[in-house]
Amino acid sequence: MILLISFTLLVFLGFLIKNSKVLNCLEIVLLTITVGIGTNVADFSAYNRVYQFIGNGNYYPNTGNGWWLLCKLGNMFGLSYEQFKMLILFVGLLIIRSTIKYFTNNPNYIWSLYLIYPVITDLIQIRFFVGLVITIWAVRYLVSNTPRGYLIYFISILVAGQVHNSAYFYLIFIFWKFVTKNIQKVVIGLVLFLGICLVEKNILINIISSFGTGQENEFYLNNTLYQPTATQMVFFTLVNTTFILVSKYIRDSIYASNQIEISKAERNYVDFMLAINIMAIVILVMAVFSFTFFRLQKPLWLLNYINVAIFSTYIKKGPVSPGIVIAVYAFLGAIALIGTESQALNDFFFVLR
Repeated sequence: MILLISFTLLVFLGFLIKNSKVLNCLEIVLLTITVGIGTNVADFSAYNRVYQFIGNGNYYPNTGNGWWLLCKLGNMFGLSYEQFKMLILFVGLLIIRSTIKYFTNNPNYIWSLYLIYPVITDLIQIRFFVGLVITIWAVRYLVSNTPRGYLIYFISILVAGQVHNSAYFYLIFIFWKFVTKNIQKVVIGLVLFLGICLVEKNILINIISSFGTGQENEFYLNNTLYQPTATQMVFFTLVNTTFILVSKYIRDSIYASNQIEISKAERNYVDFMLAINIMAIVILVMAVFSFTFFRLQKPLWLLNYINVAIFSTYIKKGPVSPGIVIAVYAFLGAIALIGTESQALNDFFFVLR
């Protein structure tokens, strides 16, 4: 209960205090400690066994060569799995912090939103978290819109995919500039393509299968046990729609003001966010086969939080103020947290051992 109160307090302080390194450090430390003591959460036992198996000198490619290498290094330095996981999360959060600071000087409410959702999932799905961190870090290079930037992003996603193969999905973000220049055509083409995929599901199944292992494909593509509920589909469709509408509003508002002196990186970023939110419609169709594909939305939450931070720097008032957007994101995040992470909330905050 003390941990839950601490989390809640940090969320509120982040909304009240504009910029505080001390508060940010407290958030990172608290999250790291939570991982260290939360050993009864989902996936812990399974990944602990994998970690010990690799530590005994075995090669285990099922969780990715990148994860095998990380586990190998952790064992070489004599870390327990708890210590290894804490170190991974600590370094990952520092990388996320550097990315947030790269795009905005107003980071604290981004962390508050992140604490609401989806940080709890990141505490559990540590391998996916590593892929997420690499992807988010690489975005700064992608939005530079230079050949070097595209190359760094491409290589980064290939590396992330070696830790968790779902990261390969984010290769489609490379086409962000094409999408921003052809939004109407892309939306129409995307809707038609996905409509065909829903009728002829084997088309999309064959595409998805090329990135997953045989076991994963059997689990998620051919098993009705993992099909999402209607409520889940409606909610995450609402989330994606909100991201699209808000990112378009942010982009239009910034472009409409002639008095704003926005940097090239920031201008590219607001374009980028509209493009990837549109492309993320693909996730909703993939999720028809398994609700696990909803996890692909998770980097979008943090990236959209950064987008509204840029928005708040230049636009203070309007039909939809930054405060309203933040409130909407906090509300949606709270619903996602309670609706999809209820077991994790119990594991972390009520029965820690």
